[in-house]
Amino acid sequence: MGNTISILLPTISRPTLAKTLKSLKCQEWIEGDEVIVIADGHQPLAHKLWEQFRLPGRFIEVPGPNNDFGHTPRNLVMPSVTGDYLMAIDDDDELASGAIAAVRKALGENPGRPHLFRMTGEPCFGTVWKHQEVVERNVGTPMFVVPTAGQKWGRYTPRHGGDCDFIKSTLAMWPDDSVVWRQEIIALIRPNN
Repeated sequence: MGNTISILLPTISRPTLAKTLKSLKCQEWIEGDEVIVIADGHQPLAHKLWEQFRLPGRFIEVPGPNNDFGHTPRNLVMPSVTGDYLMAIDDDDELASGAIAAVRKALGENPGRPHLFRMTGEPCFGTVWKHQEVVERNVGTPMFVVPTAGQKWGRYTPRHGGDCDFIKSTLAMWPDDSVVWRQEIIALIRPNN
């Protein structure tokens, strides 16, 4: 298994999308990585921003809007990813500087296993995970990295907290000791951006 990465980014063209894409543009990409921007319904502004930032990957429109935090769009597109590992990010979050390099290094140390990194939303939310447990408000979308081999993935449920449901249902398919908990902060939650 290599260390190429597919990132799913559903969007409803929130004003924060440009910052999210900029944070992705500043990462270290290798051949085979892909960012998949998934427009929840017709999103011409998102398509324009996608073309402006020229990230590796593709732009996909799915029927919508689904109005479920991007969970339906992620579920629809997930089976088409081509990277060795799957990640996701919301259109109001950002990747920290050097996040993809840190992820790739960690994957090299523990290949073929799901990883949970940390994210921060200072000063409102603090840094999570606070303890090594998959529960709401302790884990979130941009901190989870899972192998794509065998598509051992759960589902995002169409509710606030559906990202935790995805992580929990995915990890239920793996042996109990398979998840690697990492200290690196790879994502920034930017509420009210």
